[in-house]
Amino acid sequence: MTTGRNHISMLLVDLRVEMERLDLWSEHYPSEEAMASVEPFAVDTMDLEQWLQFFFIARLQAILDAQAPLPASCEIAPYAEQRFQDRADTTNLIRIIQKIDAAVTESK
Repeated sequence: MTTGRNHISMLLVDLRVEMERLDLWSEHYPSEEAMASVEPFAVDTMDLEQWLQFFFIARLQAILDAQAPLPASCEIAPYAEQRFQDRADTTNLIRIIQKIDAAVTESK
């Protein structure tokens, strides 16, 4: 794995740790119907923290593990900022997501 990919992988670990710290990590896998959503961030079937855990982290890590091409850009932070705007304890979570956005986008 290249340095940029290693950095992204470490940021995904940081994201998981922060989500666990904030009690946003779930042990319950979403339903098949929820996972089948075609809406951005699965807004119609999941909370953002579920989408981050079961969709974003899992898929981005799979891309890294397979040495597959990364997305051309990543822009999750604006939605996370909006979604978590009423929670003062999510500042670090948003900062990690911003770092992931930048690292993925700059990897090209």
